[in-house]
Amino acid sequence: MRVIYWAGIVGTVIVAISLYWPLFFYICLFLLYSLILIALAIFGTIYVHYKLTNKESTHNAKDLPNNVLYNATKSQLFDQPSPPKNASSLPIIFGRTVDSLLQQIIGNAMRDVVSPALEEIIANPRRIADLLKEDLWLGIEKLHERASRIDAPKMIACDFVVKTTIHLEKIRIAQARAVELGTDPVFGTSSYLATTEKELEFLKKICEILIIFLLPRGYSLSPIKDLLSEIVECIETKLVAVAIHKRSYEYAANFEDFLKIINGSQTTEELQSIRGSIVSDIMQATTMQ
Repeated sequence: MRVIYWAGIVGTVIVAISLYWPLFFYICLFLLYSLILIALAIFGTIYVHYKLTNKESTHNAKDLPNNVLYNATKSQLFDQPSPPKNASSLPIIFGRTVDSLLQQIIGNAMRDVVSPALEEIIANPRRIADLLKEDLWLGIEKLHERASRIDAPKMIACDFVVKTTIHLEKIRIAQARAVELGTDPVFGTSSYLATTEKELEFLKKICEILIIFLLPRGYSLSPIKDLLSEIVECIETKLVAVAIHKRSYEYAANFEDFLKIINGSQTTEELQSIRGSIVSDIMQATTMQ
């Protein structure tokens, strides 16, 4: 009650002074406006300081999966309890010359593709890359061991010939039917090649089978298996795209058609693939001469 009483008295005095001296009212408004601005400036400064000091923690919360993986690879399990095998200590599969070339290809792929991607998410990318190279080499060894059990003469002389004959017969039947009906030939394809989605799903299944039979048991876990399947599928898709572009410029009738193919390219990756194919063709032709 006393607070209300004194507030009423102060308000009455202020109103009376304002009526008697109007300039006092504007002075009160100016003081009130100044107090509001000072309060907003103080609270704004505190808010900006709070946001700036907590920016790192927010960023870390967003990158929590990466941090978990980074911290997990800092464990003693990745402290190189046993040094990775050198190229000379790996088992010989095809011969020293061929094996050295394969190991060089795998090493370049790990250095240029895998290691840059691993540097952002794990603590010791070189150790992981070395382990991956060993596992890939063991996978190649298993593939060679399984391939050695195949009867190569029977597969080439019988199986390939039968499959090729059936394929050519389907093409001939489709062309003959198209001539009779006066329409474009319609070629029958396998069920897993009917659509792009089915073809990609088929590639995923093939990749999963290869991972299960060729790589160590740890790669058969669902997350790793799905990830590797997606990676191999992506690589296969890019290889198919490069093959299509290479075929398109190889079939160019003249230089003008070749320029049209270049102008019709949508991305720089297509131009780089065409350039790389041309350079490799020139190097092969020079080597043969």
